[in-house]
Amino acid sequence: MNVLHVFVDGMPKAQPRCRRSRNGGVYTPHSSDAWKRNIAVAVCGWRHLPLNEPLGLSLEFSLPRPQRLGPGDRLPHTGKPDVDNLAKAVMDVLARSKIVRDDALFWRVDAEKYYAPSAGRTGCLIIVTTSTP
Repeated sequence: MNVLHVFVDGMPKAQPRCRRSRNGGVYTPHSSDAWKRNIAVAVCGWRHLPLNEPLGLSLEFSLPRPQRLGPGDRLPHTGKPDVDNLAKAVMDVLARSKIVRDDALFWRVDAEKYYAPSAGRTGCLIIVTTSTP
C-alpha cells in the first residue's frame, strides 16, 4: 500500500561523503543541502506519526538532459552521481523529517536515474510503501 507518493522538483544531488578537515575534524560538505531542503518541503505535509514498520522505497531520479543527446524520450543516466548516493540523501531526509523512525526500516529500495525527456522536469518521484514480503 502506498503511504507517500510525491514528486520533488529540483536538481537531484548525492549524499556527499564525510571529509576530514585540516585540523583533524570530520565534516559533511553542504553540497546537497538545497536538494535536501526541497525534499523536506515536499514531504512536510505528511502529518502522521513516524512509520515504524518494514517499508519499501521506490525512487525515480530525473536528471538534466545534455544537448548532445538531442530531443527525445527519457534515457538511462549512467554517469555521476551514483544512484546509491542519490537514494541515501532521500532516505536521510525521510528519517530526519520524521516520516520514518529510522532509514534502516527500508527493507527494499528500487532506484533508477535517467535523463529527463526533452520537455521533462528534473527531480525525483518518491514512493514509500508498507507492503512486506
